[in-house]
Amino acid sequence: MTHALQIDLLNLRWRGDRDEASRRLSDWRAQWAALDGEALARRWVDDEAWLLIRRLPISLRWRGDPSDHEAGAAFEQALEQAIAQAVARGDADVLRFAQRRAALADLLMRAAQRDPSRHWAWQRMGWLPREDLDPDEVLQRGLAALAAEPALAWPVLRRLLAGEARCASFSALLRVLSPQDWQRWLVLAPPSAPWASLVSEAVPAAVSAAERSLTPVAETAAARELRQWAAHRPLLRERHAALLGALLAALRHEGRARTPAQARADWQAALIDLMPAAPGREPHPAPLAMPEVDRPATRSAARRPDTSTSPPAEPSDAPPRLTAPGPELPEPAQRLATAHGGLLFWLSRAVAAGLTRLPAEAPLPSYLLALGRALGVPDKDPVQAAFCGGLRPDDEPDDVLHALANEQAVAWEAWLAQAAPDLPAPRVAAVCRRAGWLLIEPGWIELHLPLDSVDLRVRRLGLDLDPGWITPLACVLRIRYDA
Repeated sequence: MTHALQIDLLNLRWRGDRDEASRRLSDWRAQWAALDGEALARRWVDDEAWLLIRRLPISLRWRGDPSDHEAGAAFEQALEQAIAQAVARGDADVLRFAQRRAALADLLMRAAQRDPSRHWAWQRMGWLPREDLDPDEVLQRGLAALAAEPALAWPVLRRLLAGEARCASFSALLRVLSPQDWQRWLVLAPPSAPWASLVSEAVPAAVSAAERSLTPVAETAAARELRQWAAHRPLLRERHAALLGALLAALRHEGRARTPAQARADWQAALIDLMPAAPGREPHPAPLAMPEVDRPATRSAARRPDTSTSPPAEPSDAPPRLTAPGPELPEPAQRLATAHGGLLFWLSRAVAAGLTRLPAEAPLPSYLLALGRALGVPDKDPVQAAFCGGLRPDDEPDDVLHALANEQAVAWEAWLAQAAPDLPAPRVAAVCRRAGWLLIEPGWIELHLPLDSVDLRVRRLGLDLDPGWITPLACVLRIRYDA
């Protein structure tokens, strides 16, 4: 079997002549093991997705003396039919996750909620040694999996925060994780690492006595949502003030470099803004809803307001024990078609150039928007949002940023003329014009291109290599060629 199709336990039961069974079963096993499991698996999942089936009954019947090849073909056909029936049935023994990070977020949420119904799946994915583990041990193994794949730490945390309204995913973790657990988690992710050490500190008395500001700090939609969530949960806000302040500061300053002194000041400001408004004073405005996932994300102030129902009553300290599996975490992104996916080939270089050339006060996303335009990509293409780190900036780039962007585009065109003269001119535009699809979610961007679009002229220059984590944009960028 290939890595794409795995059968943990093949339990065979032969009904017929026993001598025939002993003579043929070993040969048939070899035929079954030689199946093209990757081609079979691709009928249901792509390279990133997981389809897990707990039990899959298969029955093979034949008459006479089939050849080894016929037995292998019969098994493949029966296996395909059984998988199709299991997927169509869609019961609790069939799980599908769009990516590994989605499964890890689900593990952490369900372990915190004392839900053991999916331990079998986590064992199949290699996170658990066996099914009958205590939820606390499952939770610690989930945190260990984050430590082994630190690029997932921030995207998984953002998924759990986004899933709070539907699944109480963040509340459940607050009840069971210690400050030390949170500290180990936050230190893994560059966006939250500057505030990780503050999670275990006591809230300063000066902060507790400070008066909340009437002027809201500029912040992301996720930060506003966390602040409103905390406003409706005074007990949780009081018990976990240090952690909530660290998370709010991280969401407000996502991707910005912070010194220890700046991080502490950000934390203290966040603690003050988490406090309830003084009597007779207006609280901060209600948070705005996150952008729709089926269109390019923007930072526009014209987002629709949150119309969700009122928050539930304040939860108790006792961890919940689910008698039935809870709801699924929402999937934060969908596929977005792009005609200029190659723009992301320039992203790591664009960030490096921007950090060295931009004035100190100039916002990097606005420069990247100007640079995307200078490279010939239209605003309507969702790759522009991905090029800015996932969200289009509120403000239009000024003349200075447009001038710097145009200079950079000219410099790259001249470089390509020397390094790849066989590319059609204008060469920068030729690199950018690549049809594919995007997945954009907080902390994670994927560009998927067809395998037959691989361009050796581009590959020789290293333009389409995975940049991985891009700190100033607080996101991972992955570039994938799909068969």
